[in-house]
Amino acid sequence: MEVPGGDRVATCMDPDGATFAAHEVTPASGLTVDGSPSWPQRHPSMTHDEYLRHDATALAERVRAGDVTAAELLEIALARIDSLNPKLNAVVRLMDDASDAAARSDISGVFGGVPFLAQDLVSSYAGHPPSGASRLLKDFVIDHDSELASRVRDTGVTILG
Repeated sequence: MEVPGGDRVATCMDPDGATFAAHEVTPASGLTVDGSPSWPQRHPSMTHDEYLRHDATALAERVRAGDVTAAELLEIALARIDSLNPKLNAVVRLMDDASDAAARSDISGVFGGVPFLAQDLVSSYAGHPPSGASRLLKDFVIDHDSELASRVRDTGVTILG
């Protein structure tokens, strides 16, 4: 069915058999027939200052509330590391799969979506070489998470280094 403005409305059926109206959006308007935007609505991103004012529990609450995404928190954390690490040299290695982990983060955990830096002296993460503060382990790659690493992951954090 065509409606004014060139948008079309179709009657669709969900898997349970219930019918609903689906709006097709014209590229020109970018709005559905009822005038609402066709793109997902997002809350403003968190600033660095806001990030620093929150502890891990509050950050997780903001992720669950949809105020910020795990990927946005990761981006802020990485920017902070980039700015401070040259002077502090606290982060030895960043995990290259952190952004993928943030994108599929399980936000149901108590710290769901919160970036986390791990000390690898007592924990090891699958696919990542431990440093253990020793050059002897430089080329050794762990094939499974240690028990501690597994429990940390279960909290829903995004391990970034």
